Formats: sequence, structure tokens, C-alpha cells
Amino acid sequence: MRHAFAIVLVVLATLTIGVRPTASAEQTGPVLVVAIVDVQKILNESKAAKGVRATVEKQEAAYQKDIAQRENALRTADQDLARQRGTLSAEAFNKKRQDLQKQAETLGREVQTKRKSLDQMFQNGMARFATLC
Repeated sequence: MRHAFAIVLVVLATLTIGVRPTASAEQTGPVLVVAIVDVQKILNESKAAKGVRATVEKQEAAYQKDIAQRENALRTADQDLARQRGTLSAEAFNKKRQDLQKQAETLGREVQTKRKSLDQMFQNGMARFATLC
């Protein structure tokens, strides 16, 4: 980001050097040069911002892989339980069903926690980057 800021300063200096005061400007005072910098664009398109996004996306892919494996394990356990329904007592079946339900709820909470963690990771990375501007 410091590189982008340096570029902006170089551009401003170039613009200032290229401006020649007119006769009326010499009489009234120095020429005011105004530059508009799109900080949001810099934050979105810089290498550092892209690096933050890439890191978050890599972590997200790892989370997705883990979650998919755990969802498949729960699905398989549910299918196994459905096949065992005829051989298990009603009480044993209900207990196993409740256990699976608890595992599914736990996984759901973990998914939400991981999503929040990824969002926070992205926000922190972008905030650190923004402070360098």
C-alpha cells in the first residue's frame, strides 16, 4: 500500500510541476492543485488486498473440505441408522437419532463460527492494510 501511496505522491508532484502559473495566478497567489484518490479502489485492487483475499479463500477452501467430509460422515451414519431401524429397539433407535441430531447441530454451529472467523480474518486483514494507506 505504501507503494500505491508513493505512486499517488509522484503523480501529484508531476501534476504540480507541469502546472505553470498564469499572469493572474502570479498576482493572486499560489496555484491550488487538487487530486482525488479513490482509496476504496486502491484497497480493492492492490496486491496486498488481493493477497488478503487469497489467504481467506485458501482457508475457506480448507474449511469447506473439512465440513463436506463431516457432512458426508453424518449422512452415512444417518443412512446406517435407517437400515438398523428394524433391528434396534425404539428406545435405542431414538437415542441414536438424537445423537446424530446433536452432531448435526454442533456441525451447524461450527460452520457459523468458521464463517464468522473467515469474515473477521478478512476484515482484520483489510483493516491492517487500510491503516497503511
